[in-house]
Amino acid sequence: MALGVTQGTTGITASSGGVTSNSLTLNVTAAELLSIAISTPNTTVPKGFQPQFTATGDYSDASERDITTEVTWASDNAAVATISNAGAATAWPPPTPPVAPPSPPATPA
Repeated sequence: MALGVTQGTTGITASSGGVTSNSLTLNVTAAELLSIAISTPNTTVPKGFQPQFTATGDYSDASERDITTEVTWASDNAAVATISNAGAATAWPPPTPPVAPPSPPATPA
């Protein structure tokens, strides 16, 4: 993953064992975040389910990118669902595991 440090242009290559790839030009702009849109494939889920949410940023240079792990996520009702820093929601409460029947008593030897 490339990280834009300052505005400008640079060439990016990859190499291994003396073999080098072609070069691609990376343009780093001074674009500003204009809006954030969130999405998930499942907006109705059973308790215990963990739908993944995604955040997409729209920028002033008309670009967009996934900023899911860069935003601060929040649930306005944590008794119903919580959401992690990575956008994974958990619908509460998790399902209760089935109770196993008691073991039969040991037979004397």
